[in-house]
Amino acid sequence: MTKGGRVSENMAIRNDVEMTQSKLTLGPCLFNWKPDQWRDFYYRMADVEAIDRVYLGEGVCSKRMPFYNEVLPDVIERLS
Repeated sequence: MTKGGRVSENMAIRNDVEMTQSKLTLGPCLFNWKPDQWRDFYYRMADVEAIDRVYLGEGVCSKRMPFYNEVLPDVIERLS
């Protein structure tokens, strides 16, 4: 605000700006869960309509990913 209570030009609300809709993204699970718990978590997330995008993988330690390889195809299919 400038003196006298007037809004400066760079603070003025622009009416010509188009609003975009936000999207919700779920990142990879950071917890060290057993494969069935990991699978069930993503199965539940597949049923949440508000989630637009899901990233799968291992974000903490790549040595843990082989434990999920057996259930990964099922999770991908359920999320698709």
